[in-house]
Amino acid sequence: MGMFLRGVFLGNLGAKATALVLAVLVWLYVREELTADTYLVLPYEVALAPGTEWQVLRQEPSEVRVTFKGPSRTVEIVKEKAAREIRGRVVLRREELPAGDEAEVSWPVRVADAHFGIPYERIAITRKEPAEVRLTLGRVVTRSLRLQRPAAEGEPEPGFEIASVEVSKNKVLVRGLKKAVEALGAALPLEKVDVSGRRENFFHPVQPAPAVVEAGIEIVEAPPYVSVQLRPALETRKIEHVPVSVSWPAGFPPPPDRNLRIEKEIAVSLRGPTEAMARVESRNVVVHAAIEPVELVEGKVVSGIARLHYSLHPPGQFRGVEVVVDPARQDLSYDLEPKAPPPVAEK
Repeated sequence: MGMFLRGVFLGNLGAKATALVLAVLVWLYVREELTADTYLVLPYEVALAPGTEWQVLRQEPSEVRVTFKGPSRTVEIVKEKAAREIRGRVVLRREELPAGDEAEVSWPVRVADAHFGIPYERIAITRKEPAEVRLTLGRVVTRSLRLQRPAAEGEPEPGFEIASVEVSKNKVLVRGLKKAVEALGAALPLEKVDVSGRRENFFHPVQPAPAVVEAGIEIVEAPPYVSVQLRPALETRKIEHVPVSVSWPAGFPPPPDRNLRIEKEIAVSLRGPTEAMARVESRNVVVHAAIEPVELVEGKVVSGIARLHYSLHPPGQFRGVEVVVDPARQDLSYDLEPKAPPPVAEK
């Protein structure tokens, strides 16, 4: 019995080894050739022909389910690479695009790079759900728009204020959906300029207003720059009871038989930097009235005009402070009335 078992296991070892190797090879081949199915849920992209003036507004659904069939090992390769290499693809050629400004179309889904260099007969796509996707397209246009001057937000450092906000360009080219671009009219709103805590002039690029960006409109050339000029903050103050000095022109001296009636004091408004304004007192404001000649009529009151001239003294001590001239206070009216005769002394 022992000799029999030894012959069974140890006899003809070469043939048995060959048979074992063949069995393993056959098993590997059969395993490779076993057909298996799998499905993948894939995102997909929409490819528009170069130069096409359309934009995808919506795509429904956002993913497609693709079923693959092929040898087990090949299907495993597909599953391993799916996350990074397989994409659905919708291709729209120029001649296939619709007319109008907005359109809805149904389009077949293709699976891009599904075979990874594997011969086509090794794997097949048996089903796509859905086979078509629904796309909403909007026409895109390019327009030249005038730039609106941006508004400022925030407050400069205390003691400073905005002197000016200027944009480096008058117009720019923008691109976006036709309806959105046309809704802007002729001007492109720009984002606000933040001046919070600033005291020095600055210059930086500026973008369209947030609502414009949300509408998908973009500037398609070098962006414009905004220049903000700051200056010391100015304040306005009115000084009451400023004396008015009077001068007479050559050839028209004060008539000895007339009394001059004219305002002796007026209020003057000043504007300038806070620091300089704090040093200005009423005695530093000079108002001069230059009498313009009139023809005198004997025994009657005559009226004329005195031109007002304003200045600050001493000169140069109040840099940046200026008189805010009220249009109604560019001159003063005056009257020359005959003097009453002296009383006759009683004898």
